[in-house]
Amino acid sequence: MDSRRATKFGLLTAVAVGGSLIYGAAAGRVLPEQMSGHGALLLTLSTGSSWFVLGALLVTLTRKSIWDLAEACLITMAYGEAVLIAGAAIDWTFGAAMVEAKLALPANIAIVAVSNVLMAFWFVRQLRVLGVTPKVSLTLWILGLNGSWPIFLILFRKILEGGR
Repeated sequence: MDSRRATKFGLLTAVAVGGSLIYGAAAGRVLPEQMSGHGALLLTLSTGSSWFVLGALLVTLTRKSIWDLAEACLITMAYGEAVLIAGAAIDWTFGAAMVEAKLALPANIAIVAVSNVLMAFWFVRQLRVLGVTPKVSLTLWILGLNGSWPIFLILFRKILEGGR
């Protein structure tokens, strides 16, 4: 990997991890029961692990370059993180009012859903350039990322709560 691509990977990785930590911290403030007080860490660990599952499926099933696939995933994540950062701003700005009106959970479900749909769109676009069909891309997205995320969320929540 050349130094320019390595720098790009580093920046995109920082955006992915940083964005998840920021959103998780903000969501943890308004969703204390759902996020168990470890919102930032819980979100980052569960989503990060899901991306590794997706990556392993991509490399195994598409036989494309691991570096090209990683770049496509990192670019995809950046779009999703933009939505999550906006969601964090909403949580920080309107958090108390949203909790009082019982809108925090629906608002954050909508934030994550919009992020997911936007990322799925960009994921398909990125992989199409690599010769992967939209059908295969979306199938892997749904199974690898969306399918593994709730499992990791439950697993890491139990770990962070000390097995409770």
